[in-house]
Amino acid sequence: MNATGSCHLIWLRNDLRIHDQPALFAAAQKQIPLEFVYVLDERLIGPTAWGFNRSGRRRLSWIMANVQELHRQLASFGHTLYVSLGHPVNLITNRLAAGGVSQVFLNDDPGFEEQKDADQLRSFAAARGIPCSFFSGGDLFEFSQVSHLLDHQGQGFTPFRQKLERTGFVPHEPLQLPDLSRCSSSYTESIHGRDGFLVDWKQWQAQMGFKPEQEISEHGDRGLVFELFQDLPVDSRCDFTPQPGERCGLERLHDYFFVGRSLQTYKETRNGMLGSTFSTRFSPWLAVGSLSARSVWAESLRFEATFGRNEGSEWLRFELLWREYFRHLSRLWGRRLFMPEGTATTYFPRTERASAPFEQWCMGKTGHLFIDAHMNELSSTGWMSNRGRQVVASYLVHHLQGDWRAGAAWFEHQLIDYDVASNYGNWTYLAGVGTDPRPNRVFNPDLQADRYDPSGSYRRKWTS
Repeated sequence: MNATGSCHLIWLRNDLRIHDQPALFAAAQKQIPLEFVYVLDERLIGPTAWGFNRSGRRRLSWIMANVQELHRQLASFGHTLYVSLGHPVNLITNRLAAGGVSQVFLNDDPGFEEQKDADQLRSFAAARGIPCSFFSGGDLFEFSQVSHLLDHQGQGFTPFRQKLERTGFVPHEPLQLPDLSRCSSSYTESIHGRDGFLVDWKQWQAQMGFKPEQEISEHGDRGLVFELFQDLPVDSRCDFTPQPGERCGLERLHDYFFVGRSLQTYKETRNGMLGSTFSTRFSPWLAVGSLSARSVWAESLRFEATFGRNEGSEWLRFELLWREYFRHLSRLWGRRLFMPEGTATTYFPRTERASAPFEQWCMGKTGHLFIDAHMNELSSTGWMSNRGRQVVASYLVHHLQGDWRAGAAWFEHQLIDYDVASNYGNWTYLAGVGTDPRPNRVFNPDLQADRYDPSGSYRRKWTS
């Protein structure tokens, strides 16, 4: 703990950046020492009901690589990022109980578990007279601004969007980088331990399946810890491999918009499957918060001011509104988003079969080349096109009669751009148990293959 007094604690979650960072911006306004904390949630490596862990190695690798990049960024300003493994609420409240924290700053997260964590933290801090300040760091609009636009009876996206457009609301401009040099670092080795790690590494290694030669000492070295997550090979068939960190996310944003000007043709290419520019590929950075949605929105407007208004930029903002809708829907519905009946007022029951078809779907061994190609790409890269996600989800639910929750859990396990609100929102939508419930939202995989992979190039690439 810093010897001279208190500090502002910034609890980082899915907001691993320093640009357009409301919690950081607010905490840095006063010249009070800053303490940055990130907790890798132990629940991410816990088991699911379907026989696999919630997060796979590829997703964890992406998360920790972005944590490492943020650590480097903060270090360049003279600050330390303390990283721990455990239950976030337990570790953060233990830190508050140790004393020396005058205020906690964090960005709101729409997930049910994350909302519950925040409520527990708020109660604990309030009982000790420690203010907690929450900010809308991952959204275009604050929930308080738009919650009245959501129908508690299950309103779909289109009415939400239309109401939003009629209000005239526009996202705030992205926040500027605060002057971190004005705020000293709160060095708390006595509380956080060496290099800020408070974990039992041997237990963690066992859970993660690390090899004996990868073992490190109990508290270990920061560099070695991060290296454990970066030994996954890159599949040579992969057209695009995102590089972690805020700088790389902003570079991709700039290159896609202003160097290649790919945004102009985005509406026509967005359903593609091959190449590096048919899609923005912003989602991995958005998922961990290395890139903010408001920055993407603002840059799309700057693109139009430079090159003229076009359908590509308008469609991109349309899809950002879909993301926004699911985030606020997650806050509204909470645990119901994970129930078999989802958020639907009418549940369409399905006959669940044995686990073998689901396992074949996961492993890309259904026998349908278009489905298997997409599932192979997912397993090999941690990513899949938007069109592909819709088709394989429909195939599991409607052709294999599988439980949609199992498919959503597999996506959570595999996707490096996993986002709880978008993932479960889209799965409930396709399963017919979302806010626009239809029992027959079916994608014919043969017709989809003929339309989006007429030459068979994609299927050959990912099934060879």
